[in-house]
Amino acid sequence: FFTLNDIIRSNKISAVISYTGYRENLFLSLIKVFFQFTLVIKNDSSPLLEGSIKNLFKIIQRYLWIYIPFKSSDLVISESDSVFKNTINICNDLNNHFLYKNGISYSNLNKMKKEFRLEKSFSNNQYILFTGRLSWLKGLDRIVEIFTKIVELGCNYNLIIVGEDCEDGSVQYCKDYLQSHGILDRVEWVPYQSGKDLYRYYYFASIFVIPSKDEGLPN
Repeated sequence: FFTLNDIIRSNKISAVISYTGYRENLFLSLIKVFFQFTLVIKNDSSPLLEGSIKNLFKIIQRYLWIYIPFKSSDLVISESDSVFKNTINICNDLNNHFLYKNGISYSNLNKMKKEFRLEKSFSNNQYILFTGRLSWLKGLDRIVEIFTKIVELGCNYNLIIVGEDCEDGSVQYCKDYLQSHGILDRVEWVPYQSGKDLYRYYYFASIFVIPSKDEGLPN
């Protein structure tokens, strides 16, 4: 609370977009009482949003972590129809609520999952996944160097890198680095994917890593 308060006050911040946790959202809503700024909260799925709660402790949690921050904010952005409806059930007098859906509906995602479960040959391969622009900024060198270290420790996973080469020299550096350590064959380079083809890689990944040196709000 005090750290957030100091940051907002000392930097005279006029707007905060929060996609963090319950505690931080509550702290921000309390700070907003004493220091005016625009607060936007990204609202995603949570057990506290689902169904009726009879446990007193959970009721208090829902009030502190959901109702107070949402009522205090200037805008709440929900990521799906179900999250939007559940939020309305809790905060039925919420006027600053906006639905901005994810890139894929949950129903379509569930259909894909059923299909993916049948793809045994794909699922037999344990791998670490990186997706995004292939560049220094996105930490391509980081994931390759880390992967090399864990292979040396005996990890039997492979690495799959999915994305478009930004041609900043990072891809060539990584391939040379892997070659020098004798593990170039442990890494699969996949060109840019989208939609179902991309979700398949996410679904079967054992570990997904975002090693970015700078990042906004990844999907």
